[in-house]
Amino acid sequence: MDAEVERQKIQGDASTEYNLAQILVSVPEDANATQIATLRHQAETVRDQALHGDDFFSLAAHYSSGAEAMQGGRMGWRTAQRLPNILLEAVRSLHPGDISPIIRSPGGFHIIKLLEKKGIGTFEEKKADIKAKLSKDSRSDKSKGSFISKLKKECDLNAEYSKNVAVLDLAVKHYKQSAKEKVRKLTYITKR
Repeated sequence: MDAEVERQKIQGDASTEYNLAQILVSVPEDANATQIATLRHQAETVRDQALHGDDFFSLAAHYSSGAEAMQGGRMGWRTAQRLPNILLEAVRSLHPGDISPIIRSPGGFHIIKLLEKKGIGTFEEKKADIKAKLSKDSRSDKSKGSFISKLKKECDLNAEYSKNVAVLDLAVKHYKQSAKEKVRKLTYITKR
């Protein structure tokens, strides 16, 4: 059951969506150490301005070299799957309105603002629901098991195992077919 809970945790994160804005201070591929330090200082200055109340969207329009700069850095809604791991790690811990620390990527220095977050909720919030669903599944398996046991008793199936399995398969198919037939008859009767 723990493996299933872990799988659900990963899927839950994948279904979380983030509405983001970013300021990107690009770093050229051939930049030397002095240029990189200057650009990092520029990113730190811009982040400090945002943290002290300057409008993030205006700062993005003025300082960002990202493609979304003219939209105030608005990246729009992104699923966790559509974010590079380096950005996802920073965004995961943010609350709406928060500004990330400076994130270094091959493209430069990113400053991310989380505008909104939506999804299925945190793993801890959903853990009880996941366990309940899993227990329902096992109850369903118990029902199937009791149906097969009942068939074994009623049919007195003491032949070889493979014959028993074949007979049980036929019985289950018959059971499903008769159920479908009953539904069809009821549907026909109610339409009259």
